[in-house]
Amino acid sequence: PSNNKKMMVAAHMDELGMMVKYIDQDGFIRFHVLGGYDPRTLIGQRVIVHGRQDLVGVIGIKAIHFMSEEERKRTMEIADLYIDLGRTQQQVM
Repeated sequence: PSNNKKMMVAAHMDELGMMVKYIDQDGFIRFHVLGGYDPRTLIGQRVIVHGRQDLVGVIGIKAIHFMSEEERKRTMEIADLYIDLGRTQQQVM
């Protein structure tokens, strides 16, 4: 019998993907996700938006003190999230 030892290395190596849907009047980027993930895990995550130049942003959601009672009770969806680059709509475009 052979004494050669074998080892398997397995890892989860993909990255989350997103595509810009539109930029709203406040300069926030609304996006579509590629793949499935829980929107709650995205809040506060830093992202890089690739374009003419790479821009660093953060994923945000409407602050709870600006939400209506109904908004607070419903389940969060990807459509509720946005990417904030700290720029106006004109600066982003």
